[in-house]
Amino acid sequence: MSEKQNTSQSNLHQIDILAQKESQLRALETLLTKDIVTGLLNMQGLEEMLARECDRMQRGASHGGVCILIDLDNYEAIAELGSTCTNKSLRLLGLGIHSFIRVSDFAGRVCEDGFAIIMPDTSLASVSERTQRLTSMLNNMALYWQGHEIHLRVGATLRSFTRADTIESIFARMTSA
Repeated sequence: MSEKQNTSQSNLHQIDILAQKESQLRALETLLTKDIVTGLLNMQGLEEMLARECDRMQRGASHGGVCILIDLDNYEAIAELGSTCTNKSLRLLGLGIHSFIRVSDFAGRVCEDGFAIIMPDTSLASVSERTQRLTSMLNNMALYWQGHEIHLRVGATLRSFTRADTIESIFARMTSA
């Protein structure tokens, strides 16, 4: 094999290694912003997305939106059945929330039993009925665990945000529900 062919193969091998490293880096970045139990965003991921949305509002590209806060009301009862059951219940809830959101929305886990759906360019009036459908759907979800049917019980609170808000003020309203 000529020196030129060896160099070319070496370069291709280095490119493959770089592509693998980039893929691994993207996977690690995803882990930093995703909740591993639910598959939704974690607090860091929500903060990053809210920062982008606040930037859009400041530029006049958005008038604000709505945050739907979801609370798993029977979290303690589920947690008494163990961490595996709890994680499966949270995963089911995450899947239900994910199936609800629009492409422009983002959702994440804000605490042990709380979730937030951020809906940019939406008003409280336009999302009220949709939120009722969401809570109805989530309240009809059940998990079978060790011979028992465990129904999820959730409540929802709506909070609006506008151009006058900051990330801090939006988070303050999200966590005061």
